[in-house]
Amino acid sequence: MWGKRVVGCVVAACLVGLSVPVKADDGSVSGNDSRDVFVVVGSSGGGGSPGSGSGGCAGSCAPVIVIPACVHGLLGVSPQPGSGGCLPLHDSDCGPGERFMQQWTGGAGGWIPGGFGCYGPSQVVSVADIAAIVAERMVHRVPRLGVSAQPSGRTVLRIPVLFDSGQRSATHSWTDTVAGITVTTDVSATWDWDFGDGRTMHTTHPGSTWPDTTVSHAYDRPGRYRAEVTTTWTGTFTIAGLGEQAIDGQVTQNASTTIPAREAASVLRPLDR
Repeated sequence: MWGKRVVGCVVAACLVGLSVPVKADDGSVSGNDSRDVFVVVGSSGGGGSPGSGSGGCAGSCAPVIVIPACVHGLLGVSPQPGSGGCLPLHDSDCGPGERFMQQWTGGAGGWIPGGFGCYGPSQVVSVADIAAIVAERMVHRVPRLGVSAQPSGRTVLRIPVLFDSGQRSATHSWTDTVAGITVTTDVSATWDWDFGDGRTMHTTHPGSTWPDTTVSHAYDRPGRYRAEVTTTWTGTFTIAGLGEQAIDGQVTQNASTTIPAREAASVLRPLDR
């Protein structure tokens, strides 16, 4: 049913021993390293059979996961050293590249255990692998940085200059499909401004143009200043039923603009008569 190869096991010959996943209030999996959880390919977070190609849950069905399993007391075989008393069955009974796992289906009251079997790379994808793909896509999905200043051209000393990163919002969200699994990504940004005269600003505001003066700076001395900004994006991704997972690392963007600052010139004009 699940596109896996079931491994036969005489009940008297082996006892299953694995960490039972626990569904926390926020939907995340505990009781097992979340990055060691595998999601059934094509299930979109649950429900569909990977062999059927349906994958039509769009995150609304009961999530289906598999977790590496192991057995104790396999007949005639001693546990492997360093395996905590567990012998991974894939070493002897599963095919090349397959792992022995137990299926779990998410429910309102927690995770419901299912059958055991050998799963290959084409049938399941790990949360760790999904995290790596999400992090790579994040680099290309966050808004581009394009710094500008207002007024453009020369500015007058002690008159605030308005700075704009060209990024309209500090938060963005999108939904992708990874190996047939619906994944929602949420990212947020901070901006670090260096105005080139020794003064800086850290903000969660992207900057803007008049009349928004949230990100502004006035220069006290004449000169040409290199104003720089660094945008830092961090985020999380959510697989239906598994809760929120942190995206490893961050995305940084850098841009700069030159600000020529000068004193205001006084001009004496004759009176009109």
